[in-house]
Amino acid sequence: MLNSNEQFNTETAQQSFNSELFCFCSHKPGVDPESLQDLIRESNINPASWGVGFYRGKEAYTERISGRQPEGSSQSEIFQRILGVLSSQVIMGHVGDVPFSNEGDIDEQPYLLRYLLSKWLFAGVGVSTGIEKYQTPGFRLRNVQEQQGRTFEFIRDNILEYLRDPHRSLSEALVEANRQLFIKYPDSRLTYILTNGFLICCFSNFKNFYISHRDRESYDAVLISTIKDTRPHHEWLCYAPKEENQGKLLLFASSHLMCNLDIPLGEKSE
Repeated sequence: MLNSNEQFNTETAQQSFNSELFCFCSHKPGVDPESLQDLIRESNINPASWGVGFYRGKEAYTERISGRQPEGSSQSEIFQRILGVLSSQVIMGHVGDVPFSNEGDIDEQPYLLRYLLSKWLFAGVGVSTGIEKYQTPGFRLRNVQEQQGRTFEFIRDNILEYLRDPHRSLSEALVEANRQLFIKYPDSRLTYILTNGFLICCFSNFKNFYISHRDRESYDAVLISTIKDTRPHHEWLCYAPKEENQGKLLLFASSHLMCNLDIPLGEKSE
């Protein structure tokens, strides 16, 4: 019989790894939701738990369903309807085919934190053994999946710590936060998307990111996903983490890729 820690790790792994992430960003509000709808259909995931985050002006919002709601196709239909009516320059989210909680007291991703004068949205997949015990010195998220909620807090805290030096940049802080995460939790298997509505940070050390650039009505748009789209009429670039590195880090400013970085193992910024 599993002890409580083993049961926590087993259940968390099953629920987290049966999940996918996506983000759609354009220069104008009113991004093309059909691309997201097609992508979810292509994944063959029947969303048993899902959440989307989006922006209206500087405000961030979330819509989500977890195990507390009716299961089955009704959730998938609700998910498709939500995607069909969203109007935002950035839509990001998480879908899973395993309900995270049947208790009704755990919120589905993405999660929201306010720092650096911005509203940040985060959604992640994977497990960092031990991070559920992390005690943040700052604001603590409530009613969240322990693994992903504590990971979000850890990243925020290390970004803020690194930026105490005013000569450092936010992009450097994102890299350093990831390095610190793997120093503290070296066995982490983690994929996440983090955004403040303009900057989008994508990190993974076990899932691939698939990127598709779209030009719709003369404006640039990019679709980022961990779901592999095999339809021949869509062009996708694959960004895969390398085994010899800590992970792959992609930074987008709006729909433009600014940084494609393989973070070396064991390195720490000065």
